[in-house]
Amino acid sequence: MTKFDLIKNIDEYEIIAKSPYGAYILSKTGKKPHYVGRSDNNLKVRILQSAKERKCSYFWAKETSSPMQAYKLECKYYHKYEEIVVNEIHPDVPDGTFWLCPVEGCE
Repeated sequence: MTKFDLIKNIDEYEIIAKSPYGAYILSKTGKKPHYVGRSDNNLKVRILQSAKERKCSYFWAKETSSPMQAYKLECKYYHKYEEIVVNEIHPDVPDGTFWLCPVEGCE
């Protein structure tokens, strides 16, 4: 993971314009993850909504080429940081899909 960027600098974040899909990590301090999420349709809007809801000032994001890739990446981040993020449940698949978590041992 690269360093977190300030939410107020989101328009300067290159990946926001490239793809509507992706996974992201929010942080309150810019030093450790606080929340893991994803976007299936508008990465910038989703990051801003989540940051406002969770009172986070920093983010890190990675674009993907599809909602399925975004889901799988979110799962990987969730499992990597599940001991420290506030996410209470495993990422959910989008309605109408039956994708499986790519992390070995996850049910």
